[in-house]
Amino acid sequence: MIVIVFGLPATGKSYFSQHLADETGAAYLNTDIVRKELNLQGLYTPGSKRRVYDRLLLQAEQKARKQKMVIVDGTFHRKESRRRFREKARSWDQPVRFIEMKATDRTVMDRIS
Repeated sequence: MIVIVFGLPATGKSYFSQHLADETGAAYLNTDIVRKELNLQGLYTPGSKRRVYDRLLLQAEQKARKQKMVIVDGTFHRKESRRRFREKARSWDQPVRFIEMKATDRTVMDRIS
């Protein structure tokens, strides 16, 4: 199973995703970690985002073929990114579940500051 935890920054995606992965024994993948691996920190151009999600998709496939569950943590701000993961996971015979994280504006502002 692939679980995609998505939402705006500072909504608690990583906190929730890491705990879910720990509790379930799932593999944990995160866009921030991939961005760092690709040396793209601070770059949020369409091209850099595409590279991050392409690498994340590759890692998800590798993990899904070895483990029962993969937790993927990222903003997935474009429906296209979510669609690509859903279609690829189906081709790996893996069900996909999406969890959208939300927080109030006040909570987000407090977390960012």
